Amino acid sequence: MTVFYFTSTGNSLYAARKTGGKLVSISAELRRYSNTEIKNGEMPVYDDKEIGVVFPVYGLAVPPAVREFLQKSQFVCEYLFAVAAYGAFSGAIATHLSQLMEGKKKQFDYVEYLKMPDNYLPIADMKNEQAKAENPKMEARLTSICRDIADRRNMIHKDSAFFKFMTKDHLKKDSYAVGTGMTANILLSDTCTRCGVCRKICPSDNITMTERGPQFGSSCMSCLACVQNCPNTALHLKNEKSSFRYRNPHVELKDLLERN
Repeated sequence: MTVFYFTSTGNSLYAARKTGGKLVSISAELRRYSNTEIKNGEMPVYDDKEIGVVFPVYGLAVPPAVREFLQKSQFVCEYLFAVAAYGAFSGAIATHLSQLMEGKKKQFDYVEYLKMPDNYLPIADMKNEQAKAENPKMEARLTSICRDIADRRNMIHKDSAFFKFMTKDHLKKDSYAVGTGMTANILLSDTCTRCGVCRKICPSDNITMTERGPQFGSSCMSCLACVQNCPNTALHLKNEKSSFRYRNPHVELKDLLERN
């Protein structure tokens, strides 16, 4: 089993680990082939008996990096599954995935949602979310999902008409378009030591280090990995709920740096 994942604070990495498959970072894969296969008119082919994709929900939709990965890749497998981790609202992820996979030879056999701590700084207080990270109900739900995957259960989450409308609306507005992203709202404090963690952890290589600290480019995907994982809490959002930062308690910073 091969499990592709995308993560900024470790929630999706933790969930992906629980499946027991071989883990592959989506951002690392996108960086690795850097459109080489696309230029040659070929799509990257991933071949295994079971293949999974685990990722967080961004603005009620599939994150830009995961969209790009799915659209550029071809999966050869007997069983294809997806697990979407969400904080407040799941959106219509199954519907969005179906649209992204249109025309592909292999479609998803299983799509399910997993409620996890919300790491979106403008909406949630990270101290409160950190306290939810060891929730027994969440663990039980994750165990149930992993059991479904092990049993190769065929099931696609049924999206409500309301969430279908909301996800469609968010996609129409392109709320999480790659570009300036959240960088216009990021403030740098004098606690920055130019350690380079933000640069290394950025999945889109959008940060360079200068004498004054991090400088942001134009390929931000609003994951906020840089803000959440700064060792000195030197990066802040203008509209963040608190200065407390979240990382899944089962994931260390080195795990994110090594895999991104």
